[in-house]
Amino acid sequence: MEEFVSILLCREYPHAQRIKPGQGDGGIDIRVPDEPGRSSFTIYQVKKFSDTIDTSERSQIKKSVERLRKTVSETGLAVSELVVAFPSSMTPNNDQWFTDLTANDSFKARWAGRDFLEGLASKYPDVVDYFVGNGRERAETALYRMATLLGAPGVGASPGASMERIQALADTLNACDPLYSYELQTAQTQEPPRRHAAGLVFSDIRGNPGQWTAVHVFARMDESANLRPVTLNLTLTAKAGTREHEKLEDFIEYGTPLVDADAIDIVSDAPGGLGGCYSRGQITSLPLTPHRDQEPTEVRLEIVKPSSLPLAGVNFTVVETTQSLSGTGRRRALKDPTGLLTHELRVRYGTTTTDWTFSLKEWKGGSPAAMLPLTAFIRHLHCPNILIVKRPYGIKTGEQLPIPSPAEQLPIPSPAEAHPARVWLHTMIEALSTIQERVTSRVFVPELETLRSKTGRQIAYAAKVMREGSVTSHWTKYDAQVTKEVDWKDVLPGPITIVIPQQLPIGFRGALIDIGSYVFTFTDAAIAPDAEPPHLSTQMSLVPNSDDTLINRWYPVNTEFHETP
Repeated sequence: MEEFVSILLCREYPHAQRIKPGQGDGGIDIRVPDEPGRSSFTIYQVKKFSDTIDTSERSQIKKSVERLRKTVSETGLAVSELVVAFPSSMTPNNDQWFTDLTANDSFKARWAGRDFLEGLASKYPDVVDYFVGNGRERAETALYRMATLLGAPGVGASPGASMERIQALADTLNACDPLYSYELQTAQTQEPPRRHAAGLVFSDIRGNPGQWTAVHVFARMDESANLRPVTLNLTLTAKAGTREHEKLEDFIEYGTPLVDADAIDIVSDAPGGLGGCYSRGQITSLPLTPHRDQEPTEVRLEIVKPSSLPLAGVNFTVVETTQSLSGTGRRRALKDPTGLLTHELRVRYGTTTTDWTFSLKEWKGGSPAAMLPLTAFIRHLHCPNILIVKRPYGIKTGEQLPIPSPAEQLPIPSPAEAHPARVWLHTMIEALSTIQERVTSRVFVPELETLRSKTGRQIAYAAKVMREGSVTSHWTKYDAQVTKEVDWKDVLPGPITIVIPQQLPIGFRGALIDIGSYVFTFTDAAIAPDAEPPHLSTQMSLVPNSDDTLINRWYPVNTEFHETP
């Protein structure tokens, strides 16, 4: 009875975990995570009481509640609610007794009696049929027939009646197997692509270029693999000293995914005998994928000075979590919102040290505002600063990790200027963000090579003029070019103002966009001695007369100018 009720609960709550008595259940039969993103649980205690509850049953319930209280007290487990489930009805007297028993607990408590369990049974008739009827026999028969058909000669050569029978068997399995669901896929020209989907535990793909057949097996709930495990026995091979050997060691120690690793003596066992024995092959391992209704896990990484002064912070999303099959260590991979910066943390059990690395992808395009927190983070990712790992929301403090010197070695090319590479990168993204705040066209971050060129210096200068309102400098010679003819002899020597519209290749795929105009004011200019004789012209070489001061002001796009050449 307990197993039957437990399976019903696990089908209703696919992420539920069964706690076996041999593991020391601590007053917990089923543990159901609350809403995604929360670390609290609803606890189910399953009882096989079929008649009215008397003194003996009350004693059992009381002991279970006391064990749960002890678990909460000793482990800090966050329990939001306790539910006692059993296949009988509750009397008002027992209801009041249970209310009094749990009145002072930190969690809510309630019964789930016959009506609740009958509702689950009607919702999942395959579970009832499997445990009470002949569903188990029909499932085993269908699985055996499917495995036989898939292994028969010629099945992969032509669709025919065999494929129709395999599909019919898959439909039968989906109707009567409470633990797994089955999806049939066929292809003619090429092998079906490898699947990487939530709940997928096994894929059987076989055939030839004329006809391929794939059966994908999905766990209906997290507990499916514990109730009917999928096993794989093999020997992985790699030559010592090669990159493949390093990857294999990484997989053994931390569960890091493998891609097409050589293996021999392969024996796989899946539901219905869909596995098999193979002398050699290639193995690809993939990290577990969160279920569709599971909110991505976020971690906030903040950088502070040794004095605790905040410098930068970014919310990272956990994209992969793996651990070694032998239990020697685990690995967690995170990425920032732009997807450009990846953080990998490796922990080896039984030691006090952790290995962690950051890697940065090259980019094309992207919003400077979105990249600004990233480049600020990269800028300050160096010793003696401190990295803090914490929850993304709230004010709780997190684990503090001194940043080791290898973190200096992020793959960012250094520009010609003397500034450190990461300070330069953040300065460039700040400049692009400044420009975006003042122009209506969308700004995209250029490639690194573009930022390192003359264009990068033009971007930095444009942002400086925009932020400061005006920039004063000194000049030695200027080749002026204006839009209408000017009698230079009449206007020089003396002050002169020239308006120059500006464009930068910071649009989509490097397109030029208008960023406004520079208004250059030369406080005292004269015609250069080597210039052509003054006359009406749109061009002229200028030099300072008695004052070499040059003032540059920026004006937005569509500004009208009247009293300028």
